[in-house]
Amino acid sequence: MDLSNELNQSDQAILQAASQIFCSAIAAGKVNIANHSVMLSYSIKSAVRMASMVKHTVVTDEELPWPE
Repeated sequence: MDLSNELNQSDQAILQAASQIFCSAIAAGKVNIANHSVMLSYSIKSAVRMASMVKHTVVTDEELPWPE
């Protein structure tokens, strides 16, 4: 199932980050049959938290108080 056409660009970026977090957890041996759903949820929530932190931290050039 390819949802890339249905997800906006921000959602695609969060999906990519969550996938990387989840794959890292698998590679580290942190994911098993018993905690698969919990770890997947953790990965998604972590990616969303990171995106939120970036959104609230990053300042655009227009927002910077440039000296005269």
